Amino acid sequence: MDRLKPGISVLDRVLDGGLPPGSLVVLKADAASQSELFVNTFCGVRETQYVTTVRSIDAVERGIERSGAVDSESITVHAAHGEEAIELTGEVLPELAERSALLVDSIDPLERSDRAEYRRFLDDLSTRVVETDGVAILHAIRRGNDHENRVITEQMADLVFDLRTRVTGTDVEHRLVVPKFRGGVVPDKPLKLKLRESVTVDTSRDIA
Repeated sequence: MDRLKPGISVLDRVLDGGLPPGSLVVLKADAASQSELFVNTFCGVRETQYVTTVRSIDAVERGIERSGAVDSESITVHAAHGEEAIELTGEVLPELAERSALLVDSIDPLERSDRAEYRRFLDDLSTRVVETDGVAILHAIRRGNDHENRVITEQMADLVFDLRTRVTGTDVEHRLVVPKFRGGVVPDKPLKLKLRESVTVDTSRDIA
């Protein structure tokens, strides 16, 4: 089965052609990082059901429209807020089409559900993306006190992207670590990236 292109050329190379169909992917990042650019780029290359658990539908749609790397016509935005977030997200699963994507932004409110309920949700999600040869992207905001269910999120994931942002003097450095790639080869070094209008490799200097 052909890989699913993530829309980011450097990841195509690192992942040997793209994301394996049926993958559950976690993108870990700081809340103040440019991870939204990753999220929008992943969505912009295929039909996507975008579930927002924090922002409003209008806010997400405005952000998508401002992104030059995104085909907004391919994205349908759903809201899943409050105590019913996990149930509302589950209702979106039947809408996934063949080789499409589901994006949950962010997964944190769902992680605060009962452990057994959360595990069932991830099982159902994983089954659905396998059935459709699609992909699920879980945007996981890194906090100082991540919910205990974050461990389940990462255990269930087939692929983990860890975006790390550091401010040094007048520079902002973005490095992407891929600590987990089930069935694939994990890069032995972090990728240094530029996050501007699009995601590209930063070749300005070597990684220390």
